[in-house]
Amino acid sequence: MKTASELKIFKSNGYEYIYIYYKQNCLVRINTKYTAVKNSMTKENLYKSIVPDYKKKNDLIILMKQRVDKYISDRLLNNSQLGEINQKEAQNVAFNNNPVNSDQADNKLLVPIFSNYIANLNTEYNYQASTMKYYNNLKGCLEEYGKDVLKHKLYLIDFNTKLSLINFCKFLGEKRGMNDNSIAKRLNSLKSFLRYCTEEGIFSFDTTVFSYRVKKYDTGIVALNFDEIQQLMDLKIENPSWQKIMDAFICNCFMGLRISDLSRLSKADFLMDEGGDYKYASVNKKTGTTVSIPIIEIPLAILKKYDFKLPTYTGQYFNRQLQKIFEHFKLFEDEVIVRRKVFKQEQDKKVMRRKIITSHVCRKSFITFCIMSLIPLNVIMNASGHKQVQTMQAYIQKASDKEQFRKLNKKVNEAIKNKRKKILKAQKPMEYLDYPPGEVATGKVL
Repeated sequence: MKTASELKIFKSNGYEYIYIYYKQNCLVRINTKYTAVKNSMTKENLYKSIVPDYKKKNDLIILMKQRVDKYISDRLLNNSQLGEINQKEAQNVAFNNNPVNSDQADNKLLVPIFSNYIANLNTEYNYQASTMKYYNNLKGCLEEYGKDVLKHKLYLIDFNTKLSLINFCKFLGEKRGMNDNSIAKRLNSLKSFLRYCTEEGIFSFDTTVFSYRVKKYDTGIVALNFDEIQQLMDLKIENPSWQKIMDAFICNCFMGLRISDLSRLSKADFLMDEGGDYKYASVNKKTGTTVSIPIIEIPLAILKKYDFKLPTYTGQYFNRQLQKIFEHFKLFEDEVIVRRKVFKQEQDKKVMRRKIITSHVCRKSFITFCIMSLIPLNVIMNASGHKQVQTMQAYIQKASDKEQFRKLNKKVNEAIKNKRKKILKAQKPMEYLDYPPGEVATGKVL
């Protein structure tokens, strides 16, 4: 249902005025008292820069429109409690509170405050380039949403309703092509920013804003088995750059680090005990927990090759090069179904398995190896840095499923083997000698 009003020009007493206009089962038409100037209006019916004090006038018009939009969305979401949309009430809302005296300061632009917010986060946490790229992507989405959907620069008040967040998430799915997991991630980041504004006294957001969630869906565990990793180890790679990528990938399949932690490896992180065995001990960057990972022979050989400091890459570059290697050697060409949801609507598609093998598959492979090897869960969590057992449940289920099918496969093979023995006993020995070497007659030799 349409929830946003429009700015339109109507005549009143011989003059043309800018009106706030809404028509959806009811009519709201509010005169802003600002006159339209011929040949000086934008297509959104705001003033062009040639009009004196155009910015101040536009800001006040947009502010009135935002108040009316909030009034409309509140009525649509809570019709039974607040009643139907009313022209007089909407007009009172539009002209209520001069922004100069407003405690809420609802004429504050969102994007400049968001830019300062992510700059402060970067100073505090020293983010990697990939993390900053994510936040800048979110900032770009916000700017585009204001320009293309709301038709004006974003103000903090634009996100003061639950419906406003719903509309933004729909924009991410429909216009930006994001799935529910990507939308949920950006929504959580946006809500963290809104909480920051509330805590810092910049703007007090309605509490219903923070209750809206987009449910994530399980994409399944993508992991390599040991035979596949052995296949990677056996590759004859002549390109030195590719060899470094592959070394880092194989090594991390036996360490399970996030790429942010992999890029921070140093010799000081590795300790050798009295028996000559190494272990990696460091603080997990994402969770802040201390992880302890015993280093077995395969990763140890690679680490020693680079003096315990693996080559570092951004996640995107690493994954691009990995795909090139897989494509060059024609690896993992079997098709798999990738689950994808946009606002709970299934949009599954088939892709080559190599397309979904990324740097994070190392971590998933490592955890899967540990579970399949029956290593105690608390030891695995100490190595992976996971805090919650629930996070490990998907890995446990996958390992359990594999084990059940392995048992089934064993039973089937045993049954076939026993059946063959019975058939062979029932046959006469001479029947097998009547055929020339290398020939098989249907129904005679199994």
